[in-house]
Amino acid sequence: MSKICKLGKCFVVMSLVAAVAGFAFASAGSGPSVSPDEALQKLMDGNKRYVENQMAGGKLCDAPTRTSLAKSQKPYAIILTCSDSRVPPEIVFDKGLGEIFVVRVAGNIPDPVVLGSIEYAAEHLGSPLVMVLGHERCGAVSATVGAKGKSTGSANIDAIVKAIAPNIKSAGKD
Repeated sequence: MSKICKLGKCFVVMSLVAAVAGFAFASAGSGPSVSPDEALQKLMDGNKRYVENQMAGGKLCDAPTRTSLAKSQKPYAIILTCSDSRVPPEIVFDKGLGEIFVVRVAGNIPDPVVLGSIEYAAEHLGSPLVMVLGHERCGAVSATVGAKGKSTGSANIDAIVKAIAPNIKSAGKD
């Protein structure tokens, strides 16, 4: 399932990767508080508020919410997204503390630590929805294209480029 949402001047492509139902609750004693479809609808409703500049603002992280979250969390969605500062899921989906479990990494590269984080949220927190949130003008993708198979001069940035490069080559074949 793919949807394109207009976010101001930026388009964000959202891909629903998995509706984690069965295995998500392997260690959680109770089922999800919402279904995957309901979780997706909550995100889409929040994005609509963002686009219309009608965000809930401060009530998303008020003192009672912070106090209740000190003991536990039960986010209804897991979002893997780029670390780009222009696309923070909490803002573009108008969500507050405890609602979404966000994993941010340049280029959305799902390494073992990222995958472990996603698995933790699904299995131990009971989050029923996993979403991958992409965006236009990604610096990590631009760095990969610009490197043209050569070193960027940074071993750490080269690691990102190396992980993204096969996808750039694959995309060019279509």
